Amino acid sequence: MQPTLFAPDSTNRRHNLGIKLLALMLMVGGVVGVALSMAFLVLRVQLILIFFGLLFVLVFGWSALKGLDLWKEKPAGYKWARVLFAAQIPLIVVPGFSYWFYTGLNVWLTIHYGGPGASGFTNVGVQFNLGSALNFYVGYPVENITLGINPIAIGALISLLTSPPPPEQELTQQAINPT
Repeated sequence: MQPTLFAPDSTNRRHNLGIKLLALMLMVGGVVGVALSMAFLVLRVQLILIFFGLLFVLVFGWSALKGLDLWKEKPAGYKWARVLFAAQIPLIVVPGFSYWFYTGLNVWLTIHYGGPGASGFTNVGVQFNLGSALNFYVGYPVENITLGINPIAIGALISLLTSPPPPEQELTQQAINPT
């Protein structure tokens, strides 16, 4: 008997466990993000804030749905998980602009520059967050600069880029002819 392309072994099991954990981050983080965005919507009465609250609900809802697709190892799950994790890599806070996004958990490695009465770099930091957040401001009034990266999102993206989904055709062919 010939070994099949997707024979269970420890490497495949570790790979599947890693993909399941990434999918879980997107699903749970997406659901938490939807809940937090809904709470934000209830507390806001300005039209522009309601618009952004609805946009955040859509982003986190999409994250949860694509996490489910990734859990089921669908090609669309792999494709969108890559996009969603790539969007979770940067943290940018500069005068006039602020952006960060994460689902599930993250670790920010940051560099802070400037601020009132400070000259040059003020500190380098590490921040751990469990939950979900999406921050996007244009015209953000800050006097310092914070730049950061999320190594968890970088690792997730590398993992997803180096492990494509199982080809649907081969899985179907294997189910038809299990020799």
